[in-house]
Amino acid sequence: MEQTGLQMVFLLVQMVSLLAVLGWIILIIYYLANQKRFNLSATEKALWTLIVLAIPLLGGLAFVVIKPYQKD
Repeated sequence: MEQTGLQMVFLLVQMVSLLAVLGWIILIIYYLANQKRFNLSATEKALWTLIVLAIPLLGGLAFVVIKPYQKD
């Protein structure tokens, strides 16, 4: 019985990890596909690209939340 419980925990951990990786990939694709329409300088685009690629999930989420391409 205890063996089955451990297997379920490992399966749950693997599913959460897979969802995190898929979320990261989706954010990267969104950023790279829409990068040309962002009103940013070349330096800002390069820095945001490095942040999105280097910091999994948090970099992409920060870009979506901060929205540096919207000038107020």
